[in-house]
Amino acid sequence: RHLGAGGIPIDSEILFSPLRNEVGEITHVIEAVRDVSELVQARDDLMRAEASARHAAVISRAIADASLRYLETGNVTTMARLIVDQAAAITGATLGVVIGLDEQQAPRILAVNAAIWEGEAGLALRDEVERQIAARGHAELPAGENLLLAPIRARSTVISNQPPQHPQWRGRPPAGHPVITSYLGVPLMLGDMAVGVLALANRPGGFG
Repeated sequence: RHLGAGGIPIDSEILFSPLRNEVGEITHVIEAVRDVSELVQARDDLMRAEASARHAAVISRAIADASLRYLETGNVTTMARLIVDQAAAITGATLGVVIGLDEQQAPRILAVNAAIWEGEAGLALRDEVERQIAARGHAELPAGENLLLAPIRARSTVISNQPPQHPQWRGRPPAGHPVITSYLGVPLMLGDMAVGVLALANRPGGFG
């Protein structure tokens, strides 16, 4: 990187051309600096797009497998659990959840998968969520817009490897909930309408 106007660092390509005298000794060096910020940005955008495509393909495979199970059982909870379990296993995420929207467009937890919980409070939280799902097919989710629901509103995949710095990060997880270090959210689509989200988190090394 090179310091540009105002001391702001920019991505640069620097070329050095030596000037020699009559006997071949280097007497001067000409330095040429070219701003390649747009090229670097384009490269980064392409890498993010490719990462999103890879993750979308993985999730599509998990959803296809779960859909076949749903046709066999007719059980939405079984399908949601299969989706989140397979997606977490394929991606290496240690936390996953499937969120669905009810008739009033309120979000509900349909299935959860987590390899790591924070002590007794975390286990109690997990047990309560699973108890609610077993009793009525879903668990309550606090209302409000946040990063978890961002893929539903955007109708596109959302990836963040620094979730607390994401503009749609709100509040904090409940006591016992694992700290979120990375996030991948894929909207669950029915035609052109987003009806839920598969959210994965805490993949070692992040997503992308």
